[in-house]
Amino acid sequence: MPLSTTHRWVQQGTIEVLTPKNIQELEGAPSFTLEEIIDAFRVSINNKFTMAFGKDKSKEIWSTDLSENDESYYFVLHVGDENEADSAVFNRKTGKTREDQKGDDDMSHYSSHVLIKKDNTKGKHVIVLEIAPSITLSRLEAFLTRVFSNPEHQKTYKNSKNQEKLCRPNVIIKGYPSDTIGEMLKTGKLQGFEFVKEKEVEDRWDETPLLEIQKTSNLFKVSKHAKFENLADLLKFGQEKWREFSGNKETSQMFLRIKTDQGQSKMTHIDSQTIDSAEFTNDVLEQAFIKNEKIEGFSVKLSQWYSTVRPDVLEKMSKIANSLPELK
Repeated sequence: MPLSTTHRWVQQGTIEVLTPKNIQELEGAPSFTLEEIIDAFRVSINNKFTMAFGKDKSKEIWSTDLSENDESYYFVLHVGDENEADSAVFNRKTGKTREDQKGDDDMSHYSSHVLIKKDNTKGKHVIVLEIAPSITLSRLEAFLTRVFSNPEHQKTYKNSKNQEKLCRPNVIIKGYPSDTIGEMLKTGKLQGFEFVKEKEVEDRWDETPLLEIQKTSNLFKVSKHAKFENLADLLKFGQEKWREFSGNKETSQMFLRIKTDQGQSKMTHIDSQTIDSAEFTNDVLEQAFIKNEKIEGFSVKLSQWYSTVRPDVLEKMSKIANSLPELK
C-alpha cells in the first residue's frame, strides 16, 4: 500500500471504555474512564512498550508524542514490518534503479496521527485515525487493550465468592457509520451489487491435496428508476435473481460493492440469512462501511513516517472530528 505525498485517508469512529460484562452486575464493580486509558497509555509510551502482531509476529506497533489540548488527545502511531520487501526508486533521467536494503534488525516503518476528542456522548468519544499500512481502528483497539495487560493499570474487585480479583477495561473502538449506502439509495447512485458463490476444489494430482476456492459471481446493475423502500428489499430482490442465475437456492455468500464519489471502492459480506430476519436494518450495512475522508492541500509533502506530530495534519483531522454528525 504505497502512501501519497499529497494526501491521506482518515477513518472516523468512536471509542468507548466499559467495565467488563462479566462483572458489570457485581456490587462495587470498578469503572474506567478515557482519562485513565490515556494515563496508562502515556506510561506505556514512556516505557517504550511495543506489541508484536501478524501471523509470524513479524510486525510491531508502538506510539510516541502523546499530547493534548483543550479539545482532544493526539499522538503518533507507528508500525514496523520486517517482512516487507525493500523499497526501490527509479530515476527517470538516468534510467537506473536504487534499492534501500534493510538489515537483519531493520523494519519498514509507517506512521499515522490519531486524534480523540475529550467531549463524549453517552460515554462515546469521537476518534479520527490517519490510515497507513497495518494501522486501522481495530489495530489501535487491540493495542490499547494490550496496554492493560500490565497489572499496574488494572483495578480490583470482589467476585461472588468475596475473592479479590483484578480486571481491565473493555476498550471498544467502532467505525463511524458511513452515510454512503443510505444516500446512494435515496439519490439513485447505488450502481450495483455483487453475489459470489464459493466452491472448494481438491487438487488430486499432488501428493499433498490442495483446496482451491473457485468463485462464480454476478454483478447486478441498479436502474435509477428502480423503486425500493429500503436496502433490505433491494438485496432480497437481487438475491432471488442470483439464485435463478446460479441455480443454488442455499447460497450464503453475498457481497455488496459500491463506489464513492471520491473513487473509493467498498465491499462488505452480507449473510443471506440475515436479510430475511427481522433484525436486518440499513444500520447493519452502514456500520460495515466505515466513514472515511480525504485530507489534502499540504504545503509540505507528507512522508511515510513521522518523527513527531505534524500540526497541519492534526488541524485537518480536528476539523473532521468537529464536523461529524451527532453521535446516537
